[in-house]
Amino acid sequence: MTGADLAISSALTAGGTVAGFVLAIAYDALKEAWRFRRELKENNNIDLSGFDWIAVWQASVNGQEVINSERIAIKQKGGLVKMWNQEKSAENPIGGYKWQGQLQFFHGRDLMGHYFAQPQEQNTNKGIMFFNYNAARKEFIGRWVGASYDGPLASGFCVISKSKEKSRALIDTILASHPDKVPIIFQTI
Repeated sequence: MTGADLAISSALTAGGTVAGFVLAIAYDALKEAWRFRRELKENNNIDLSGFDWIAVWQASVNGQEVINSERIAIKQKGGLVKMWNQEKSAENPIGGYKWQGQLQFFHGRDLMGHYFAQPQEQNTNKGIMFFNYNAARKEFIGRWVGASYDGPLASGFCVISKSKEKSRALIDTILASHPDKVPIIFQTI
C-alpha cells in the first residue's frame, strides 16, 4: 500500500466514524421524539405546559391551618411533568418557600411525584404529591405529604386550576365536605 492509499483509507475510516456518530445522534433524537409522541398519546394528547396555573394549598404554621395560594409554572415532556412556584405564598410568609417538583403523568388523569425546596431556600421541606387531573375543567385535585414548617410529617389538600377563585372555592368545598376525614396532620418530634 502506498502512502496515498493509506491516507485515503484513514480518511474513509474517519469519515465512517463521523457518519456513524451522526447517525447514532439522529437515531437517538428520532427515538426520543417517538417516545414523546407515544407518551403524549397515552395521556390523551394533554399538554399541561404553561405559566398560568394557580395552586391553593392546605398547610399549617405553628399548628394553625393556613390556606396558601401560589402561581405555578408547569413544563411537560410526554409523561414527565415538572412544576414549580413562581413566588412564595403571600398568605404564608413564615412557612412559605420556593419549591420545584417532578411528577409522572399516567393515562391523562393521574400525576404522582415529589417536590423539594429550592436550594437557595436553605430549608429541608420536601415530600410527595398525588393529583387527579380533570381535563374538561382544567383542574388538579390532590394531596401532599411531607416535611414542612410544622415538622417532619405533614399532609394537606391542594387544588390547581387556571384561577385563584376557582382553586380557592374548590378547596373550601373539599374541606367543608370532609372536615373529620381530612384534617391537616402535623407531628413535631
